[in-house]
Amino acid sequence: MLNASEKMKTIGKQVRQAAPSSSLFGSGAELAQSVAAGERFRISVYPLVCAAMPESAMGIAACLSYLLEQYGDVKVYRCFAKIGDDDDSEITPDDYQFTMADWEFEGLDDNVALSGELEQRDVGWQLRLFVDLTLLGNADAVKLAFDFETAHELINALPQIAAEIAAILLGAPPNQLVIHYPTLAADSADIERLLEIVFDWNLDLYLYLWGADWDDDDVLAQFNEAIDAFHQLQNGFVFWCLGMMAKQVMQNGLEAIGDIIAPRLNQGLDDQRQYPHGAAALAAGLAAFGYADRAIQLLEGYPLADVDASIWHTLIDLYLGGGQLAEAIDANQRALEHGLEHAALYWRYAQMLMMAE
Repeated sequence: MLNASEKMKTIGKQVRQAAPSSSLFGSGAELAQSVAAGERFRISVYPLVCAAMPESAMGIAACLSYLLEQYGDVKVYRCFAKIGDDDDSEITPDDYQFTMADWEFEGLDDNVALSGELEQRDVGWQLRLFVDLTLLGNADAVKLAFDFETAHELINALPQIAAEIAAILLGAPPNQLVIHYPTLAADSADIERLLEIVFDWNLDLYLYLWGADWDDDDVLAQFNEAIDAFHQLQNGFVFWCLGMMAKQVMQNGLEAIGDIIAPRLNQGLDDQRQYPHGAAALAAGLAAFGYADRAIQLLEGYPLADVDASIWHTLIDLYLGGGQLAEAIDANQRALEHGLEHAALYWRYAQMLMMAE
C-alpha cells in the first residue's frame, strides 16, 4: 500500500481509459488522457497562518494552489495539516495552523516550499508569502508582501500573485494561460463561508490520502454544499471554486472520489451560461477523467465571443485531448478572429498547423 507521499506523487501520472457512453455525459471520449510527468517545480504548499480567520485563510491557500498547479511545469503538494503518530486524533486548528519550523511533510520530491501569514490590521489585511528556493540552489527564501483594504481585494489579486510566484520560478513572466476567475464584486456576500467550504474539501482530501475514512455520503454532502453555495451566491468566483474542486478529484489516482461526484455535476452547472471560467475548470476535469466529448459540449455551449484567452485555450486543449486536430485549429482561428492577441494562442496555432501538414 502506498503511503501519503507516494500517493501524492502519483496523482495524475497514470492513464485513465476513456469512459464508456453514459446517459449522463452522452458519448464517451475517444481517446484516453495522459498527464505529463517530470514537472520542473514541485511546490509543497504549507498553511497560511491567520489568527483572525484561520479556515478562510486556508481556503485562500487552496485557491492559490489551484492557480499555481495550472502552470505547465508546476506540481503542487498541499501540506495542509500536521500528521502525528496518533492517526485517530481529531484535527484541530493547531493542526492546520503551523509553520514549517513546527512540522514538515517528509518523503515528497518537492524542490520549492510555499508558506505564509495573513494578518488583519487596523485597516485591511497584509498577506506575507515565503517562497523557499533552497533546493533549487538559491540560498534564501523570496519574501513577498501584499496589502489589501478588503478580503475581496485579496481574492481578486490571487491570479496575479500566482503569476508572480511563477515568474520567480521561471526567471521571467510566465507566458502561459491559466483558468482564473472574474473580478469579485466588493458587495459579494458570504465569501468567508465559501473559502471554508473549499478548505474543508482540500483538508478531507489530504486526510484521505493519509488513510483517513472519507465515505461516499460525506464526499457528496461536502460537494453538495459547494453546489448550494453557488446557487445561493451566484458569482463567477464561486463557480470557479466549484469547477476546481471537481477538477481536483477528476484525475488519475483520485478516481474513487471523482466517481462519487460525477453524477452530481449537472446540478452544479451554470444554467444561464454566465460564468465560463468555472465551466472551463469543470470541462478540464471532465476531459482528464475521460469525458472529452462532454467537456467540449459543455464549453461550446457558452457564448464565447467575449471570453478571455484562457477559455479559448482550454477549449483548444479539449479538442486536442480528444484527438480532434481540425476542430482545435478551428477553435484557435475563432479566438484570433475575436481579436484575442496572446502569445500562447499564436504559439499553439503554429504548432497545430505544423502538425496538420
